[in-house]
Amino acid sequence: MSAATKLPYYDASKVREKASGRWLEIFAYLAYEEFGEAIQKPKKHHTCPIHGTRNKSGKGDGFKFFKDVVDSGGGVCNTCGPFPDGFRLLQEVKGWDFRTTLAHVAEFVGVKSEQEEREAKKSSRSSTSKPAPTQPQSTTASQSGGVVPISPQVNQVEPSAHDVSKFAPTPERMEEIKKLQEQIAKRQAQASAEAQEQIDRIWRESIPLNNGIPGPLYKYLQKRAVLLRLEVLLEGDNIRFHRELPYYDEDDDGKVIVVGKFPAMIAAIRDLKGNIITLHRTYLTPRGAKANVECPRKMMAVPDDKTVTGCAIQLGGFPTDGVIGVAEGYETAASPLRVYGIPTWSCVSASILEQFEPPKGVHTVIGWEDKDRSLRGELAMQALKVNLEEKGIRFIRMPIRRKIPTGAKSIDWNDVLVKEGIIGMPAYNQLMKVIQGG
Repeated sequence: MSAATKLPYYDASKVREKASGRWLEIFAYLAYEEFGEAIQKPKKHHTCPIHGTRNKSGKGDGFKFFKDVVDSGGGVCNTCGPFPDGFRLLQEVKGWDFRTTLAHVAEFVGVKSEQEEREAKKSSRSSTSKPAPTQPQSTTASQSGGVVPISPQVNQVEPSAHDVSKFAPTPERMEEIKKLQEQIAKRQAQASAEAQEQIDRIWRESIPLNNGIPGPLYKYLQKRAVLLRLEVLLEGDNIRFHRELPYYDEDDDGKVIVVGKFPAMIAAIRDLKGNIITLHRTYLTPRGAKANVECPRKMMAVPDDKTVTGCAIQLGGFPTDGVIGVAEGYETAASPLRVYGIPTWSCVSASILEQFEPPKGVHTVIGWEDKDRSLRGELAMQALKVNLEEKGIRFIRMPIRRKIPTGAKSIDWNDVLVKEGIIGMPAYNQLMKVIQGG
């Protein structure tokens, strides 16, 4: 029997609820060795605890916690991509499966396993007939400075895999971290309001494409072989152009500075009701190349009262025949849209892709898969396949049957289209045959 199967069962929703508001404490206790630097200065970029490197300039821009880290536990690395919550981050840095991660977090926040809950109820019902045996009193989080020891029950599972207490900071440091996350929580409400204001302002400043495609954007889409017909780009008002969008970065002291102003493609990430949740920005040069900045493609922050789960850049509008495509990046989604004319939505990242929710009436989803050395794109599509098929929706996976180029981290369908042209894409008749179940 594997270690995971010996673990008690915890209700993930209960653990998630209890963990909200305490993720810095959780990281400090379970993974201080990996996250210590980032915990002390959560607003700055740091060496990534996953791939462990900084960029070529030596500046620590590999990893940074999300602004709502206290509640979500999420973070992002410019190389590894985003991790939507603390469970995913701990799984990645500790090498644990989900059940192991859930057990550790549950113990710290004081959530009992379902078995313990049942036994407690049984004991309570029988207490009227006979006295319950005396049990040693467990230490609460408040009594131990926020640290809840790993319980004997979980120590039944591979002690070496669960011996994380040696990495925990001192009780004094835990108290400092607790105060720090309280301060972050207060700032978070203000940051959320500012994020919404910035989203509204940038979208308002951006130019709709009703009168044509501005030069830098036209050249960029042309270079990426996804220069769609104007009526397709106009569908749903999902793509706009900003003439001078500021690009922000941090100096060595963590101070936010404006690197410059660039033309940019602005894409609306909408929910199924059509509401804009946040924006995705692609910074460009006047000649249509990606701007020479650290991260030319960025998603804006998501306000606290919203979520990107199930959202996408809705390229091609809503499907009318029950068939829709889905991909990670904008250019990847625009590639099959251009070739086949099937609405194909961009989820921006693998994490959002896994939770993709097609609109009502969709019976078939075509997944245009990225091929990554890390296998992230493949794993995201596998997760999406499971999610959709559980809902009775047919899923057609479109993997890339080519080697990743030497020196590259990945290859996507837009790379195929740019290099090989339409002939490199699956034949139209073959794809239609698969869609029709042939």
